[in-house]
Amino acid sequence: MGWKNTHLYEFSIDTLRFMETRLVDEDFEDETDVKSVMVDDVFPRVGAKAHYLYDFGDGKMHQLELMDINHLPQNELLPS
Repeated sequence: MGWKNTHLYEFSIDTLRFMETRLVDEDFEDETDVKSVMVDDVFPRVGAKAHYLYDFGDGKMHQLELMDINHLPQNELLPS
C-alpha cells in the first residue's frame, strides 16, 4: 500500500485493540502492544476478521479477513 508507518494505527477485534504503544503519547486503557501479538493470535482460523485503522486523523479503516492458511513457501511480491 506504500505506507511507511508514519501514522498511528491499530488493529481491533471485537473490543480488543492492538497498537504500537511506543508511538502513542496518550494513555489508552484497553490497548495491547502490537509487537506482543502473533498473527495467529489475531487470526486463529479461516474466516476470522479484524479491523485495521491507519492514520487516526484521516481514519483509513480496512476490514481484514483470513481467507486461507497455507504453509507452503510463496514466490509472490508482498505489500511493503
